[in-house]
Amino acid sequence: MKTTIAEQIALFQAKRTAAQDAASEIVNKSIEEGRSLDEHETEQHTGFAAEIKAVDDHLKLLASHEELMLQKATLITPDTGKAEGAGVGRPGAVTVKSNLPPGIRFTRFARAMAVAKGNVMLAHEIAKEQYKDTPEVINVLKAAISLGGTRELAEVTKAAVTAVGSTDTAVLQYSDIENEFVELLRPKTIMGRMTQLNRVPFMMRAGRQLTGAVGSFVGEGAPKPVNKQTYDNVTLGFAKVAVIVVLTEEAVRFGTIATEVRARDDMIKGIATYIDKRFLDPAFSGVPNISPASITNGAPRIQSAGSTLAAIDTDVRAAMMMFATSDIDPSSAVWVMPATVALRLSMKRNTNDEAVFPELTMMGGTWYGLPVIVSNAMVASGSPAELQIALVTQEEVFLADEGGVSIDMSMEASVQMNDAPAAGAQSLVSLWQNNLVGIRAERFINWAPRRASSLGIALIENTNY
Repeated sequence: MKTTIAEQIALFQAKRTAAQDAASEIVNKSIEEGRSLDEHETEQHTGFAAEIKAVDDHLKLLASHEELMLQKATLITPDTGKAEGAGVGRPGAVTVKSNLPPGIRFTRFARAMAVAKGNVMLAHEIAKEQYKDTPEVINVLKAAISLGGTRELAEVTKAAVTAVGSTDTAVLQYSDIENEFVELLRPKTIMGRMTQLNRVPFMMRAGRQLTGAVGSFVGEGAPKPVNKQTYDNVTLGFAKVAVIVVLTEEAVRFGTIATEVRARDDMIKGIATYIDKRFLDPAFSGVPNISPASITNGAPRIQSAGSTLAAIDTDVRAAMMMFATSDIDPSSAVWVMPATVALRLSMKRNTNDEAVFPELTMMGGTWYGLPVIVSNAMVASGSPAELQIALVTQEEVFLADEGGVSIDMSMEASVQMNDAPAAGAQSLVSLWQNNLVGIRAERFINWAPRRASSLGIALIENTNY
């Protein structure tokens, strides 16, 4: 699929951020342990630095090319696209697309409500004054005014939909704004990159097969065997993922596009990181009626046989044996591994100094013929001895996903400034007292293995490749 220059720039900026974070993680670890980098860490850090430089050079090239394209662009007027003729013109099809970074319109909608402290009419006036280049935000807020306004941002979006028909421009524009944000979020998550997951609706019982029928040869006139298939079922209820981003009121009120991008990225990173960890962390057994267990919880675990090429073959063979022993179709299988493991494997060489896995890089690729998804959600606790690799058969995972993101805001609440908040009496920070604005993003999502005992999923632990 063809991508725009802006999308390419965003993609490479994301690559740069990932490499920079990985390099910082290496240095931070050595600082925490009070030592210098070892040989392998130095090699990794050098590799990340080289990648960052290469990405920077390419970003300069893209920026230069974008400027050149703008200089060559043709001004669109009401007459653009009209056929030449005897005074009769045929209107051409002209599509106008926002040139703002993806997700900024959604962030501006939230920001307008935050500055207005939940007052829809004031948010509409703010949007008209500050966001003339995003009329979609103005239209959605205008549609919501008809219901008298509300302090709940999530309710504003519902009000806009309720106030007008499903085909009204404001509804379509809000859907476009929300979808843009979700589409930006989706590729940041592991599930978003798994395109063959078994999608099911919320609160619907989905049958799953426990044992299958087995055929056999029979002689002429002999009775045919009767096999029994056994099933159970699983119901995916509603489960909710939430993250709160706290900004200063000044940053919200006087923020630039850079502030908006930061708020957008913080929301995306917060949701994506949390979902990925809960989706894959084998230690997470779930909380009844709150959150599902990870798909690797209860899955077969394989202790790595070592770092030699023969040991790697042994690990992979053990993981892939489930395809044969459980009659599982491997066509939708993918590897999920941390960037550090992918990098180490990509640098493996044989006795002829040739790359053993030439189709694998720290950004992904293929490994033993299967696609690789790179995510640091597979790092159990940051220790190299606890790096893990998951082999996931996508069709063996049920996924229920609302597909949207609900946004809410407050300037009066008191919150725990903690990425792992605890219940009970805790130290709280007043948003009102400190001139802060809290923006909360929520997403309804749930998952479960398709078969009992997580068949179709395997985990290689304690890799030290």
